[in-house]
Amino acid sequence: MILQSWRVTAAVAAVVLLLLSTWATGGTRAAAPDMYWIFFRDKGFNGDAQRQQALLAAQERLLPRAVARRAKVFRDGLVVDDRDLPVCSDYIEATRRLGIQPRVASKWLNAVSAPLTHEQVQIVGLLPFVARVTSMARSYHDPEPAEYNLPTAVDDSAWYGQSWAQAATVNLPPVHDMGYHGTGAMVAVLDAGFNNLPHQCFDSLHVIATWDFVNGDSNVANHGDIGDGSHGTKTLSVLAGYDPGHLVGPAWGCDVVLAKTENTEEEAPYEEDLWVAGLEWADSLGAEVISSSLSYMDWYTYEDMDGNTAVTTIAADAAASRGIAVFNSNGNIRSSEYEKMRAPADGDSVLGIGAVTSDSSRSYFSSYGPTYDGRIKPDLMAMGSGVTVASPYAPDEYQTSSGTSFSCPMAAGIGAILMEVNPMLTPGDLYRALRETASQASNPDTIFGWGIINALAAVDWVIAGVPEESRSNVPVTFRLSAPYPNPFNNSMRIQVIVGMPMPVSVEVYDVLGRRVAGLFEGQLSEGGHLITWAPEGAASGKYWIRVRSPQGYRIASAVRLR
Repeated sequence: MILQSWRVTAAVAAVVLLLLSTWATGGTRAAAPDMYWIFFRDKGFNGDAQRQQALLAAQERLLPRAVARRAKVFRDGLVVDDRDLPVCSDYIEATRRLGIQPRVASKWLNAVSAPLTHEQVQIVGLLPFVARVTSMARSYHDPEPAEYNLPTAVDDSAWYGQSWAQAATVNLPPVHDMGYHGTGAMVAVLDAGFNNLPHQCFDSLHVIATWDFVNGDSNVANHGDIGDGSHGTKTLSVLAGYDPGHLVGPAWGCDVVLAKTENTEEEAPYEEDLWVAGLEWADSLGAEVISSSLSYMDWYTYEDMDGNTAVTTIAADAAASRGIAVFNSNGNIRSSEYEKMRAPADGDSVLGIGAVTSDSSRSYFSSYGPTYDGRIKPDLMAMGSGVTVASPYAPDEYQTSSGTSFSCPMAAGIGAILMEVNPMLTPGDLYRALRETASQASNPDTIFGWGIINALAAVDWVIAGVPEESRSNVPVTFRLSAPYPNPFNNSMRIQVIVGMPMPVSVEVYDVLGRRVAGLFEGQLSEGGHLITWAPEGAASGKYWIRVRSPQGYRIASAVRLR
């Protein structure tokens, strides 16, 4: 991209000269920097051929689990689009030559975040490849309401212990009795510090990955760095804690990835970019569900809560378009002057979760809707008053907390269960299952949304859409072995293994996402099945083998030498 680099350098030089002449005649001088977003006009490609190469490279970088999840919403075999292309490196370097230090580069937003002085805002805004420069919103960690110390409802079940009320409110116990507890689903929790992961309710927790976006390391626990906290410990315990007799979360069998995205030590306007970075990271790992108990409002107004303005809302909608179901707390601000939800709960592809008490009445603090453009929010409700959580202070103790911060992970855990029941669900399918079975499904409003979640009814709704021969109380084995030989010349074979009779289709796509061959479509009996591909006339290069069944997608790749 030598030509592109030359043009960018010339543009930077011209703008700097213009601003220097302005300042020399009495222009504004520099002040202390604030955090901003710098949005670019394009991805900087010289022609479609270069863009196509970048798309192929972006798909190559995805893990198989992320490819399989995206395949549910990208129907043509290619599971990336322009939003997945990296930010133009020439544009980033141009900002550095202006003395700017970008912090986060978001491919989905086509933007970088950076601290800018007033003078730098003027300079960057005049660059021809910059679309706009906007102030950054900080995360708003809703304070826990006054009923923080209220006791939980009386225990009616020895197995759930003190967490019985929060489970019963959403009709969760019958779902656990069916054998579902989120196994196989991956949930990403974006929150503040996770300070007590040694807690006994996490003994069986399956953590896939962790990353501290505040400090830039893999340790999300408290260890004397910036932004220690306990909020993440408590929300995670609601979602996936498992300590029978004390606390049982809805999805204690799921895989989790933990992202620390909030600096709890100061209320500075720079955490919006960390949340976006955490979301893109979770996507790359293959997460299917997001649980986020953070919100963003400062620097935004109610007029911005239209589903298309706030940066976190735009990013959350992008995640949903890539097959990720996004759950976000609706906010604890009903009792304040501003009573509406905060971003990204305003997104039309985001489930904003409000809070109820153990007797199913609305928690006094739970934020209302609608969005500024008139859409219903919250979407759904779960118990958020007096919720049993893991104590952040002792590894074998529990306490109660209140807020939509805790109704959100309960809802997200049920979302993980629905993904276990049918891994082929798209976010739209999952949202419909929850909304159409909730307590106010026939008459949603801007106080309760579609109502209190009914986990059993939602599971039944999903099961009704799965062919009868493929239904089971536990996930059915469905695997795809690695193609062999690989690379291959004249032919290669794969083995598809199913744990019970089910319909299966096997297709081959090239690297541009074009369907090359249909190898099999029909019913497979229990056991392993060898399928051979002997292409005639197919060019050398890489191919994707996609196997689809009611249990989801499996993806593998093979390279033909000649």
